[in-house]
Amino acid sequence: MEGSFRELDEVFVVAAKAAGPVLLARQGEAGPMNQMVQSLLADRFRLRVRWESRNFPVYALRRTTTDGVGKNLKRIQADCPDGYPETVNAAPVGCAVKISINGGRLLGVVPRIADLANIFAGFMGRNVVDETGLVGRFEVSLAFNPKSVDGPLAQISRPEDLPSLADALRDDLGLKLESARHDFPVLIIEHVEQPTEN
Repeated sequence: MEGSFRELDEVFVVAAKAAGPVLLARQGEAGPMNQMVQSLLADRFRLRVRWESRNFPVYALRRTTTDGVGKNLKRIQADCPDGYPETVNAAPVGCAVKISINGGRLLGVVPRIADLANIFAGFMGRNVVDETGLVGRFEVSLAFNPKSVDGPLAQISRPEDLPSLADALRDDLGLKLESARHDFPVLIIEHVEQPTEN
């Protein structure tokens, strides 16, 4: 693990290595690596933090109907080991997020719809919260015009002769994005000091 930690005008490079393989955590979850980094920062920088709940605008990912899902959202079965693999490629299909994105063309598998919501957050430039109620692992295929979104994807992609994201979500996946608000935990730094020497 390497990274930079800035306080005022000083930059510290933190380099650490785990004793052995460390299982990955899902996005937004705290896993063994997060706990090791937290312990290191608390030890070297006397870092103290607290969590606080704050309300932010989001997009809610919802189903367009309760009868089913779209033709390009297919449930798959997978025999997944406990925990998460050290690398995505080491995971059986369906046990880790494996998505390829080329412009507005998205293809792959997600172990949770919340993982798909996180991908859409990257398109939209705003958090996306899963409110579909869908449980399970899914194969997903979606093609949309990247210029139909307000997020970063629209700035780096060429326009394509494809439907808008809203239309593709509805017709291909049976889903929709709607504006909403949601509470999120926010990490507040309460105290930090100059690092101790090695």
